[in-house]
Amino acid sequence: MAYKFELYRVEKLSDVIGNSAAVSAVKAYAMDISRGVKKKPIMLFGPSGTGKTSTAYALAHEMGWNLVELNASDYRDSASILTKLMPAAMSRSLFGKMNMILLDEIDELVARFDSGANKAIIDLIESARCPVVFTANDFWDKKISFLRTRVEPVAYRRVASFSAAALVERVAKANAIKIDGDAVKAIVVRSNGDMRSAMNDLAVIEGAGDMYDDIVYNALGMRDRKSDIFSVLDKVFYSNTVSAALRAIADSDVDNDMLMKWIDENIPKRYKDRRDLHEAFMNLALASIFYTRAFRSQNYGYWRYMNVMMSAGVALSKTQYPSKAERYSFPKAISSLSATKELRGSNKVVAIKLKRIIHSNSKDIVSTYLPLIREIIKSALKLAADKGDVYDALESGYGLDKKDVDAILKG
Repeated sequence: MAYKFELYRVEKLSDVIGNSAAVSAVKAYAMDISRGVKKKPIMLFGPSGTGKTSTAYALAHEMGWNLVELNASDYRDSASILTKLMPAAMSRSLFGKMNMILLDEIDELVARFDSGANKAIIDLIESARCPVVFTANDFWDKKISFLRTRVEPVAYRRVASFSAAALVERVAKANAIKIDGDAVKAIVVRSNGDMRSAMNDLAVIEGAGDMYDDIVYNALGMRDRKSDIFSVLDKVFYSNTVSAALRAIADSDVDNDMLMKWIDENIPKRYKDRRDLHEAFMNLALASIFYTRAFRSQNYGYWRYMNVMMSAGVALSKTQYPSKAERYSFPKAISSLSATKELRGSNKVVAIKLKRIIHSNSKDIVSTYLPLIREIIKSALKLAADKGDVYDALESGYGLDKKDVDAILKG
């Protein structure tokens, strides 16, 4: 992903910070292409937020190339590659510009591949008359091993702290954002070299206004000490003021989604009055809405509301002193996922085998079709004189072996 932030947008290769060696290698590649030198595609690889996709965008802009992009959200099947990219790889744009093909997040994209996609990409590479650029998080991922000998790798590393701090300060100044040295340091430490994360945090501070101290302390989780989950739960359930409840969240090193699951699981263990339970769960539901909205909109200003509702909202829902009769429980939502991991994996394998016959996606097959297929198989097994005949028919007709059928029946 590129630095597509309102606060900061990469326009030139010189705007990409912290990976000068990689940018120089990309420039050299572009110069060779412009001189007519035949080159392998390049693969920009490294951690998220280090400027890989931004480099590709800036390269196309500086060279005057027409960018033709395919990423994981565009991908459906190998036909997507052939239909969208192959014509561009073989010709110039309508205005006579050279095209540049970008396959963004190729290691994520291949997770959606059908059996013909690897060959389609190889055909694209061999037929292309224009530069082809891949980005990936892990060059050594087995899913993209078929590309290793066919590309020139260019490594990106996490942005060093001093470079990240300089960028945060420069962007803050350019956008008239109030920020002090402690907040800059906290953003840099929190981002761990991921500039996308740093810019998102800075965007949260931009909207803080008079609530600057609260947002820096609470919404961004910038804190001096950590508390274990049980201490955090105690502080949430037994607090009687907004500030005390907010401080409980700020002192936690548990991520927001996990913390909401812990609170959700343990509200009934502390609140016994029906009205208290209703109010607490309603406020937690609002926190969940703000959490989801923040990620979908990439507007992390919603975190301030999420933190208030999951801490103070829950804490001030009570009219009676919380019970201490029961111990806190680990969230069932997480333990159940762990317990059913093997079964869910088996169902996914079955769905992949069936989707060519049913012509639906794996998610719908698992949720909608497998329950119906399960009942059909159960009925067939009851009526069959020899159950082995049913298993044989399912394997010969649908490619489902006994292990697959048993997984379906287990449900």
